[in-house]
Amino acid sequence: MKASYVSKENLSTIVAKYVREQIFLGRYGPGGRVSEADLCRELGVSKAPVREAIKEVESQGLIEVRPNKGSFVTELALEDIKEIFDVRLLLEGSIFEILLREDRLTDADLARLTEIVDQMVELVRSDDAEDAKMASLEEMNLEFHSFLWHRSGSTRRLRILLDLQYQLRLASLMDTKLGGNPEETAKMHYDIIEALRRKDIRAAKRALKQHIAIYRRSARLPEGDLPASG
Repeated sequence: MKASYVSKENLSTIVAKYVREQIFLGRYGPGGRVSEADLCRELGVSKAPVREAIKEVESQGLIEVRPNKGSFVTELALEDIKEIFDVRLLLEGSIFEILLREDRLTDADLARLTEIVDQMVELVRSDDAEDAKMASLEEMNLEFHSFLWHRSGSTRRLRILLDLQYQLRLASLMDTKLGGNPEETAKMHYDIIEALRRKDIRAAKRALKQHIAIYRRSARLPEGDLPASG
């Protein structure tokens, strides 16, 4: 990355995005050291934006800064992961309630969601390298869910869920692949769309719960204690 390029935008934001990408691609594994000097050299930037970027990624729960030792990718305990999934299910379930109660989803919104899932399924069937494929699949998964979060108009829920999403993706690195069949996992989003189209809140929450259960299996967490989906 050239300094002349990154100078056009907020440097620390771009560096933070780069660090997150490297974590999700597996370059920095759980507990791995993130070197500020290496980042400065790789991106051609000074120490200041790198340090700001580290602070941003730390605030998102992806990095732990240890005094006099450096910055390291967060290692999540199983109880931490369980809590993250539980909070995500409760918050997103309440977002579904807002979307349907206030009739916030249009036909165009549902068409866009369907398009995202179509792209996910196409990606799973592609010949792309497995690591890159899974990273891109997670990005599309975030795009799908964050679209719904934004449409709810609930800024507090949105902020919490966006920060949690980074930690959810970090949790998936504890296992090399998602539990079950990746194509079936992608297609589960169609069930969410259909339930929302029918304005069936119970079915929407049930589909979400089943979707999250896949991620919990990948992290080797039991499904039986997921919060009730209403």
